[in-house]
Amino acid sequence: MLEKKVCTIEDLKAYLKSTVSEKRYIHSLGVAETAVKILKHYKCHVYENSWHGFDAALFCGLSHDLAREYSDQMILSYCKEHQILLPKELVEAPVLAHGIVSAEI
Repeated sequence: MLEKKVCTIEDLKAYLKSTVSEKRYIHSLGVAETAVKILKHYKCHVYENSWHGFDAALFCGLSHDLAREYSDQMILSYCKEHQILLPKELVEAPVLAHGIVSAEI
């Protein structure tokens, strides 16, 4: 799990690359690029496009699957440790909670 502060998009990419499979890394790069393109295409200027110095769409696209390859036990442990309450459906299928954990990371 994330132990050092991510200060740049390059830091986030390096962290992502070190923690997920190559396939998941490439997928996350694609999601990030697509998110940026969609917002530009639809001229979306209403959203907060800068978040702590990051392009918000790029950051969210890159980080959305940080916990996707965690085991069910890792997801449940993370939630318990960080006091994240999950509904019964997600406790029974923890992989579905990977987005919640990814957002927290």
